[in-house]
Amino acid sequence: RGEAEIFERLLEATRGRTTILISHRFSTVRHADRIVVIEHGEVVEQGTHAELMAAGGRYRTMFDLQAARFAAGLEEDDDELDEEFEREFGGAGHESGGGHDGTEADHG
Repeated sequence: RGEAEIFERLLEATRGRTTILISHRFSTVRHADRIVVIEHGEVVEQGTHAELMAAGGRYRTMFDLQAARFAAGLEEDDDELDEEFEREFGGAGHESGGGHDGTEADHG
């Protein structure tokens, strides 16, 4: 509930403006006008939530992993989720030195 309220406030504050939101929480980014998936610093996919789900690529796989955890009633733990993504993608989504690959959303 808290995350949804924050997202709604963000939408209100940025209405009519291009906004870049970086998040690995699909409950947030799926509402964006455009989603960009970045892996190892490179854009690997981009489109709307529906387009990326239909394409069946990285976004779809990560979305399905997160949705399965939610459906199983597992609380989202960022470290556990990073480890799961790392197992699935062989290190994509988690880099040492403070770098983080994930999804970037444009709410413009």
